[in-house]
Amino acid sequence: MSGWRANLYGSVAVLALIAAISYGLPAVDAALPDNRVIPAGSRITVGHGVSEVPPRGSLLDSAETSPNDGRLVLEVHGARYRITVSPYEGTLREATARLRGRIGALPGYQITGPSYWLATDDGVVGMEGRFGSARRDGYFAVFVSGGLVVEVVAQGVGFALSGTLADVQRSVATIRFGVAG
Repeated sequence: MSGWRANLYGSVAVLALIAAISYGLPAVDAALPDNRVIPAGSRITVGHGVSEVPPRGSLLDSAETSPNDGRLVLEVHGARYRITVSPYEGTLREATARLRGRIGALPGYQITGPSYWLATDDGVVGMEGRFGSARRDGYFAVFVSGGLVVEVVAQGVGFALSGTLADVQRSVATIRFGVAG
C-alpha cells in the first residue's frame, strides 16, 4: 500500500510543479516591461544630456535602452535604430572614420559611398553615410559636441530601412546636446 501512496505523492508533486510553471511564468512575463510605443513628438533621453525625438511609430527596446550607459535602441517600421553617446575628445572627422571603420570591419558589411555633412535643427554639424551587406541596408550619422560623440546607426533587411530612411533622418535632425530629456 505504501508503493501506491509514494506514486500518488510523486504525481501530485509533478502536477503542482506543472501548474506553478503554467501559471507562474505568464505572471512573471506580464510583470516585465515590454517594448512600448513612443508617443509621437515625445523627446527621449539618450544619455549624457543628449535627447532626440524618435520617428513616429517607434518602439522602444526597453531591454537594450539605457540612458545611464548613453544608449537608445528603437525599432522603426522593421528597421533597428540605435543611438549611443559617450565622452569623446577627438574631432568629427576622426569620429566618422572610427565609426566607418567599425562598420566596415563587420563580416559582409561595406560602406557604400562617401560621408556627407549634415546638421541638427540646433545647428550641430555632423556627418552621415550609408552602408550595406548582402541582406541589410544601413545608415549612420556622427556628431561631436561638448566633449561627447553621438553615433547613430539604423539598419533594416531589404527595403525596411529604405522605407523609413527619411523618418530616421528627420529624427536625427532633432538630436539635442546639453538638454535633460
